[in-house]
Amino acid sequence: MQAKIDYNAMDVNMSMNRARYNDLLDRFERVDTGLTPADVAEVYYGFALTPGYNPTDTFPEIKAALADKDYSRAAALADSALKLNPVSFELLLLDLKANELRPDKTVEEMQHTRNVAARCDMIANAIIESGRGVYAAEPFFVTSEADMLGFLSNVLYVQRILGRAMVADVDAVKINLPGSN
Repeated sequence: MQAKIDYNAMDVNMSMNRARYNDLLDRFERVDTGLTPADVAEVYYGFALTPGYNPTDTFPEIKAALADKDYSRAAALADSALKLNPVSFELLLLDLKANELRPDKTVEEMQHTRNVAARCDMIANAIIESGRGVYAAEPFFVTSEADMLGFLSNVLYVQRILGRAMVADVDAVKINLPGSN
């Protein structure tokens, strides 16, 4: 199996030129339209190699605020959390939901919502470009289980997960797509 995402090479590149990665990350956060798909992939997958990365991060306070329909609080919590992990697909989706549902948005908040939506799209495209997602030899690559679940439900619009198993070193998920039984 040949992975399209070469974490070893990425780690070496980041170690030798951390300033370049930081510049790409900053450009990603500003939604620089000059970023190439390879740049976005480097930002998303490279973040997993940074010291503060935690693939098991959960965001219970944000989810509770969303459940309570306290969208302004959820947005503030998500915005704060994004400062620590600006490429978490799950966190971006939570922030997007909170910001889209909050009432009485300012012009700056509406621009922020567009920025978050664009970042979601950039990461979704990086994941789509990482593999075919149909065979174990060509999986979609994500950096956390939460990102996988967010990708399945918000990009592929999976109706339900039918099963899950490890196939070699790939977490294989059997799914129902919209319109299927």
